[in-house]
Amino acid sequence: MEGIFGTMKNDIFYGRGCTNATLNELKAKMDGHIVWHNEKFQKRSLGSMGSLQYRRSLGLAA
Repeated sequence: MEGIFGTMKNDIFYGRGCTNATLNELKAKMDGHIVWHNEKFQKRSLGSMGSLQYRRSLGLAA
């Protein structure tokens, strides 16, 4: 779980000028990042599949 928060911090906050963002803007960016991480980010350890795609291939997700 720590890994997703570390990459989220790097991807969203550092160097992106989010210091003046509203809480709703930050929430929207975080929600989008979580969707990206679960559905599109491909991990080698999962056979170059995203987390959700991997779970579906095992029959663990609908």
